[in-house]
Amino acid sequence: MKNLLSGLCLALSSASVCAYEWPVDTLPLSISLGDNVSAEWTVPLDRAAADWSVSPVLDVRVRKGSVRDNSNCKARRGKVEICNEFYGENNWLGLATLTVSGNLIESAIVRLNETYFAQAPYSDYAWRNMVMCHEVGQIGRAHV
Repeated sequence: MKNLLSGLCLALSSASVCAYEWPVDTLPLSISLGDNVSAEWTVPLDRAAADWSVSPVLDVRVRKGSVRDNSNCKARRGKVEICNEFYGENNWLGLATLTVSGNLIESAIVRLNETYFAQAPYSDYAWRNMVMCHEVGQIGRAHV
């Protein structure tokens, strides 16, 4: 099954992302997303978790987040945290970042950049859904 999943990963994402995996031996991979987002992100976060959980290899859930300062969004070992903040004009709407040791993922964060979501055309609800779904998917697809 691992070879099948690796082939799927190469078809869906960049090979560099697929080089890393969560330290688990069984599927589905359970990913718990720490909710550190403001109210306008609650529905996109819940929807992304539900949509990615349709996959037979992922079980994505939302939990209360543990980040104290969204401008410095960090995750502890074994955790995934989702944050939104005004991160500045840096040419990204959302950014998924993995902390790795060798080829194993230790933690992950998703940052959603309010600098762009506060202005058209990104202030649209559809943009929030699309970016959230994509960034959460980057965390899950790193494994398969």
